[in-house]
Amino acid sequence: MPVTRGSHTANTALSDVLAGFADLIAERVAANLAEKLEGRPHPTRSSADEADFLNEQEVARRSSISVRTLQGWRAKGRGPRFVRAHRKVLYPRAEFETWLRPERP
Repeated sequence: MPVTRGSHTANTALSDVLAGFADLIAERVAANLAEKLEGRPHPTRSSADEADFLNEQEVARRSSISVRTLQGWRAKGRGPRFVRAHRKVLYPRAEFETWLRPERP
């Protein structure tokens, strides 16, 4: 069985070498990214930005309808105005609150 032990030792050594390369690559990628991003402002969302919009779960809860109904309305062009941010659907808070208020004659 010396061949098995040798294979096991070779496999362990190969795993160690590959792990070392992975660490080296990760360090280089991180350093390269840090260099490219140096001096650029970090993109963050302010709490004011988040307060200006509601997600579909919040709109559904506040208007007492299901998320599925809200999705159906969007597909038909009904309901409150919305915007898409990447894959998210957001509702401007002020417009939603205006839409939610009953119309008064």
